Amino acid sequence: MRQAGCKAEGTKRCARTKQKLQWSSRIKVEPSSQLGLESPQSRRARFVCKAMEGDLDETVERCASLLTSESDGIRAGWSLLIGLLQGGDENRLRFARVAQEIAACNGGAVLRRLLWLTLGRLYRIELDTEGRQHFLASSYTLSLGMLTSSKVVVKRCLREGLRPGGEENKFRPEEDDETGTKRGEKDNGGGPEEKRNGRGPEEKENARQIYAHLLRHVAHFCKIVRLSGGLWNSSTLKRLSTLVVAGSLECLANFARASKAFRDAIRDAAEEPNMFEQLTDLLRSECVAQMSSDIVRKIRLALAGLAVSLASSADSQFWAIDRGLLKLIATIYEASPVRELAKLSKRAASPAYRCNIALFRLLSVDTLAEKLRAHNVLEGFRPHKRTINSAEPESHPWAYFEGRLQGLEMPLRRELSAADWKLAEEQLSGRYLVPVVCSWRLCAAGREPVIGKGFSKCGRCQVARYCSKEHQKLHWETHKKHCKAPQAKKDVTKTE
Repeated sequence: MRQAGCKAEGTKRCARTKQKLQWSSRIKVEPSSQLGLESPQSRRARFVCKAMEGDLDETVERCASLLTSESDGIRAGWSLLIGLLQGGDENRLRFARVAQEIAACNGGAVLRRLLWLTLGRLYRIELDTEGRQHFLASSYTLSLGMLTSSKVVVKRCLREGLRPGGEENKFRPEEDDETGTKRGEKDNGGGPEEKRNGRGPEEKENARQIYAHLLRHVAHFCKIVRLSGGLWNSSTLKRLSTLVVAGSLECLANFARASKAFRDAIRDAAEEPNMFEQLTDLLRSECVAQMSSDIVRKIRLALAGLAVSLASSADSQFWAIDRGLLKLIATIYEASPVRELAKLSKRAASPAYRCNIALFRLLSVDTLAEKLRAHNVLEGFRPHKRTINSAEPESHPWAYFEGRLQGLEMPLRRELSAADWKLAEEQLSGRYLVPVVCSWRLCAAGREPVIGKGFSKCGRCQVARYCSKEHQKLHWETHKKHCKAPQAKKDVTKTE
């Protein structure tokens, strides 16, 4: 009898539970964000999905607004950029198109303001007891680091410079018609096209200023990391400051990858100690000892990317060797764990592997190999033999390095063409590979050719890129409001 009663009671409980479940399925549940329960990751994913479902122009407008915000909106803008980059090649092309449109947005005012908010002012630790300014600094720097993965964005930054005001550019390039320009030679950062446009001296000065401010940014926030130990919110300030250091170095690598004028600025800088000595000390300093392993890896990755750029560019190879490039590479090897990211699928993110590519590039040219031998670098790299080989366990590149540094003829496994070297440089000299694409959102042409004749530029703004006149005309309907926009007159240093 008792068993029958228990069975009946159990049946009733099951029925009540089933009824509750059926009822709950009909209840409209408010988003957890409205209840204050949504995690930052969920909120970011929801925001990004909503933005990516919309029109490209709406995404650009939304992103531009968030990236120039002096409130928490900047973090949402950074999250949107992260979301746009995640995924395969299709998303990478979409991000490239968004970045190019942001560079053109409002006549360059958006990018100019972001550049100033990132590098144009110092963030003082004694005035930031709650860490808010450091939160903004990290968000601005990380956002600029992602955007400058695009060569088009770097070119626009160097054209705009660190101007606290919004005065108009004195120069407006001559155009063939209201929508286009003739297809010309590929812009490689400082050739005849710059001279025709009259922007050579201005771009060089802007490159010098941006380079100096990036190094100052790194030094300033490294100092904060060292001095923040006695503050009540030291862990917050330290974490945000390390993000700024990593982001600033990412920007430095991106500018060096995209611009000859910027590489020339590094060459001509008269700071003491020089950049290579400062960056080498950074990997050995007490500053790095207080950073997380993930941040330190990002720093090593950015520095290795910078090494690839300088070792791959004919205009920087010789002077970079003399200034300390080889010592920087050796220091990256020393700071890298053995077999870090050695799997083929993850190898592009390995700092040691990137350093291997930089050495391969230098040793593949006889005159450069002779210069390395003159610097007697063999003994400097020998202690890192294990790290060098473990970065490519299937090929053991140390044998090739050692032979070349001893003056021997060492055959490569396969000869690389100019296009192969250029593609490797683009892939390994920055954290993200963001190609130049046609600005029309429905274009299926893919990326701009690695070498040879590149896409044409908009004759008015010099930012939008096109694979054909037809796509240029189709894009003009949405591009013209930004292309024809007057230079912003609002002082970008003014707080909202």
